[in-house]
Amino acid sequence: MTRSFWCIAIFLFSTMLSCSFDPIAGGSASEGEAIVIGTVVFQNTQPAESTVVSLRRISITTQGESVDLQKATMSGQNGAFTLKRVPPGRYALLCEKAKNSVSAIISKITITDKDSSLDVGLIHIKPYITVKGRILTGVGSGLDKAGMKVFIAGTGKKTFTDADGFYTLAGIPQGQYDITILTDTVANYLPVAVEEAGGLDTVFIRDAGFARTFKEADNIYSFYPSKLGNNFSILPKKYEAGNAPDWYEGKDFSFVHYYEIVDDQLKPIWRFSLIVGFSDSLAVYYGGLESVKVLAAKMTSDANDIFNDTTVFKGRIDFAIDSVYRFSGNGSAQLALPPAGYNYRLIFHEASPPTQEYFWGDRRSIYHYYPIGATIDLFGRTSVEDLAWEFALTRGCQKLSYQDVDYDKNPVNGQQYRTKSCFMNNNHSSRVWDYYSINIINRHTDRVFTQYETVIAAKFLPTTIGAVVKSGSGSAVSGAGVKLYGVKWGTYRVDSLPVITGLTGADGSFDFPANPFTLDTSAAMLYSNFVVQATAAQDTAYTWMPVSEAGSAWFANPDTVYMVNLKLSR
Repeated sequence: MTRSFWCIAIFLFSTMLSCSFDPIAGGSASEGEAIVIGTVVFQNTQPAESTVVSLRRISITTQGESVDLQKATMSGQNGAFTLKRVPPGRYALLCEKAKNSVSAIISKITITDKDSSLDVGLIHIKPYITVKGRILTGVGSGLDKAGMKVFIAGTGKKTFTDADGFYTLAGIPQGQYDITILTDTVANYLPVAVEEAGGLDTVFIRDAGFARTFKEADNIYSFYPSKLGNNFSILPKKYEAGNAPDWYEGKDFSFVHYYEIVDDQLKPIWRFSLIVGFSDSLAVYYGGLESVKVLAAKMTSDANDIFNDTTVFKGRIDFAIDSVYRFSGNGSAQLALPPAGYNYRLIFHEASPPTQEYFWGDRRSIYHYYPIGATIDLFGRTSVEDLAWEFALTRGCQKLSYQDVDYDKNPVNGQQYRTKSCFMNNNHSSRVWDYYSINIINRHTDRVFTQYETVIAAKFLPTTIGAVVKSGSGSAVSGAGVKLYGVKWGTYRVDSLPVITGLTGADGSFDFPANPFTLDTSAAMLYSNFVVQATAAQDTAYTWMPVSEAGSAWFANPDTVYMVNLKLSR
């Protein structure tokens, strides 16, 4: 039994109408036949009775598609179906229940001459969606982005790109398929899997570059803005009346849902709009308002690339500047202003921020500080890396360096603590994202915060936190004294007085009577780390309990009981 989903293919063919290429057809009935079985269900897993199930061979020619309906049947009362005597080949399987306007398509099913049966399992039928996107042509390709044929083979859904390369495909089933882009001599395939549109009725696919040859674009498809040279502006696109595609509907792209293709799967793009203010001094120093507009747009684009230099996020995070202005006076006054219709306000100022806070969640503002004449340029690499780190703060991440403790600031045992190298600890030396921050970002998706990160992170902690004390031989130590000494946010210092004390029970454990990270406040975390001390007779042991480890345990299992372990020497 074989089921293969094959890779992107690009085909160059002559202008002769008789020439065709066939990504799905193949084999012959004489080589043997197979049975294809499966079950069609609704989203609530209830059987989808009387659903039309068809198996199709498809050839793509210079004129478009040629569909051969190979087999068809109807699902039974329990949603099950059987397609008998199916010859070897590559097929598209389409399930449609028209009266409910729901369907599903699974393309690229392969049956070999060795297969006697193929079980495609459960097929969930879901509401139809509309797919919208844009095709861009490479620099010097000689291809016109207007008039390209765009279709999903086997569905009868097809359209043409408009003068700007935009296309709309309506009434598309959710499932796995190729979007085929066709000119008179070249075809590109955009393999996608739209299997959960999240309740949306429209999916926007990120701009795809049409390639004439393999050399023109990496992996056939290149995405804006980094790989298309001057073809795509780094500034966000806004359409004026009379100059918009007919499906635009007056929306700013910052407020619609986009997806990009990652490993043949659609991943959402979480987009956030920015209004950017420059102090008069900085604007003058860097050549005036028009100059800083261009510099800031490039800086934001580069910060996005740094932020997304990973595959661990469920979506791509994109910040886009919508407008730029100059202001007089200090930056504190700008922090008091609302974002005025945008997701966040980004403030550039030569003076340090009040209280050294870079993200002011309750004001939806990012404060980016660089003094005029500093050795590090405002728009240089280091500053761009700082902006990417500040973007992470807007996603609910924490300054993990605030878990650190210096030797001379630890009166309990004189030890230092250093967070493992990662982007949220030192964004200038590491692009690696830690497990804790990854989960915070993936959980928050496109949410716009109005809180500080310490308030947000307080939600992601185990209900029960405690300590377990064992002897050097590994046995439980009953009656051991346990003390917690806190490290307040941003102090790098261990408090000299314990915040929690207690004794271990017969099993060597002590459950803390309250969540230690949120002591003295129900709204936010007060402490970022703890020195945990265990004492029995003349024997003492220490360990650290940083919030990132406790939070990671919660993300791994929200029902977990998080216990730190201390081992005495005797």
